[in-house]
Amino acid sequence: MIKLTVNNKVYNLSGEDELRQLLDISFCHDFREIWMEGHGDSSLCVLTNKTRAFLMYLRYKGDCGFSSRNLNETNEECVDFKLSNGQTDSYPANRTVDKIQGLESLVVYFNTGERNINVDWEYDG
Repeated sequence: MIKLTVNNKVYNLSGEDELRQLLDISFCHDFREIWMEGHGDSSLCVLTNKTRAFLMYLRYKGDCGFSSRNLNETNEECVDFKLSNGQTDSYPANRTVDKIQGLESLVVYFNTGERNINVDWEYDG
């Protein structure tokens, strides 16, 4: 069973259609902290704001993991994201991707348990 957590609300997903409905709802909100797990010990985190997403893929608990990169973005100005606990995290713009691409990465992970190959990733270890 794949588990999706959106701002601390847990959903046990039965299929891709259900996931896409939840992502459509999330797209309408400015700030979301989204976690997906259920493929072994791996997990995918997607932080969204109005237009951008920051992604983190962990292969197992305690992993340094991989985070998104945008090789076409030269702007290093920080972009803010709000976590579900109200904390604000900031990441350089060149570590964020388009919000749609970030949410599509959840569909890829749901179906494969892997990182989206259409996103550039960097190992954070």
